[in-house]
Amino acid sequence: MCDEDITALAFLGSTLLVTGDSRGAIAVRSTETGMELYRLPDTLPGRVTSLAVSPDGTTLTAGFAGGARRFTVARPGAWGHGRIGRPFKAEGAVSFRRSNPSLPI
Repeated sequence: MCDEDITALAFLGSTLLVTGDSRGAIAVRSTETGMELYRLPDTLPGRVTSLAVSPDGTTLTAGFAGGARRFTVARPGAWGHGRIGRPFKAEGAVSFRRSNPSLPI
């Protein structure tokens, strides 16, 4: 599927998945072929330890040893044109609240 070490993954709908690797890179891949369709332009400052996608598919939160970073798009099908969110402090795994699915826990 790829040369780098995948350290985290999350499904983005039924046809896409997001992977994070040991170098801090995040990629959107086809669930059918595993091929990389898009790589987010910024890498994280370390190994990706967790990934969570919001229920509406517009927000991806990636955790790493020093915190987490949020990536957002206007609509779920627009991941090839993502806008980088600003970093925020978090530790451990990331997931989303049921009461407000756009805010990571």
